[in-house]
Parts: sequence; structure tokens; C-alpha cells
Amino acid sequence: MTAIDKGDLFGYAARLTRIAPEDGGGWLAEVPELPGCMSDGETPEDALSSVREAIECWLAAALEDGDTPPVPRAYEVAEYSGKFTLRVPVSLHRALSETAKQEGVSLNQLVLSVVSAAVGADPIRPSLVPRHTSFRWYFPAKRHRERVLDREPE
Repeated sequence: MTAIDKGDLFGYAARLTRIAPEDGGGWLAEVPELPGCMSDGETPEDALSSVREAIECWLAAALEDGDTPPVPRAYEVAEYSGKFTLRVPVSLHRALSETAKQEGVSLNQLVLSVVSAAVGADPIRPSLVPRHTSFRWYFPAKRHRERVLDREPE
């Protein structure tokens, strides 16, 4: 795949999405900062090349109408606090709390471990956590279904 520099898109970011075969296939490139600015192509490179032309047209039309195009948010650094609130069903809260107690850790520590492992990020030992770890033991209903409902007939 040929890399396209962000400068080739006038500093704007493009989002690539695969188009389903039943919808004609190929790739769709959209520029979220420029509403309605999109294009498609057979390959990601084709879609990006086409969307570059769409950006040129979008910017030209905005200037013709006397509008000021949005400044690209290229290289914008987001800041995160490291804290968020999560609402879960009572049954999941209970299961997680009981598991945390069994493991001898706080609920926050348990949830942090599960989420970190699920996304492949271990803040202490990043290389030791596999990217696609299974957490079947956290979900008793799934285990029950696998044991009872999905078993082979005897």
C-alpha cells in the first residue's frame, strides 16, 4: 500500500471504510472535518487520491461562497484525565465485585486489568499480554450456555 502524507490532503484527515461487496465493493474515504466531502475507489489508495480532488472542490466551493473553510485539526493532541464513569447491569457489578474479592484486588484493579488485557495494553508489562485474550471466566452466563446448551447430543 502506498502511504499518502497528510500534507497531500491539505492537512485534513480522511477516514477509510471498506464498502460491502453487495454495495459495489471498494473503499470509501471521508473527511469528517468537511461535511459531505467524500469519495470512493477500488483500493484505499484510489479512494484517497479521489478524496484529495474532493477536498480541492470542497475548499474551492467554500471560498466561492465566501465561507471560511475549517482549519485542519492535524496533529491535535487530545488530553485525557484517566477517569470515566461506567454504568453496568447489577448482575455484572455483582460478578465483577465477587471476582475481585476472590482475587484479593479492588474492583477498580480488576476492571483495569480486564480492559487493559482486552485492548492489549498492560501498563506494567506491555509485551506479556496477548492482543486477543479470552475472558470467558468473567461471564458465567456464557459458560453456562457453552456447558448446557451448546454441548453435543449424547
